[in-house]
Amino acid sequence: MTSKLQVDNIEGRTTKGSITVTGESNGASTNLQQGLAKALCVYNGQGTAAITDSFNIASLTDNASGKHTSTLTNSMVETTTPISTSYATNGSNNYNIATESVTASTVQLRTVQWGVDFYDDPRCSFSRFGDLA
Repeated sequence: MTSKLQVDNIEGRTTKGSITVTGESNGASTNLQQGLAKALCVYNGQGTAAITDSFNIASLTDNASGKHTSTLTNSMVETTTPISTSYATNGSNNYNIATESVTASTVQLRTVQWGVDFYDDPRCSFSRFGDLA
């Protein structure tokens, strides 16, 4: 028989904001909250920049060619939180996406086409991890 847990809120018994989960097969554990992305932004940077999917993102600003700033709805505690970026390539050109600047409430990404200059890529995304403020 399969079990089904339906709840609206989960909190730790010992520490309200901390839940430890046992990992896959080896018995190691991880903290549930630390392993979750706290922000996600997928956007099209070409033309009028537009968010296509997001979580905890209030807005996207087109600063210049290849430079876009996402503003978080809920800020992070620090500016040194991990950020994972990605983009899709069309196979014939090489592109790079990286963080330009980071604050507790913003992430500015830059996209560059190798050998050319800043480039408005249509398939950019990032995830941000760490502690919310």
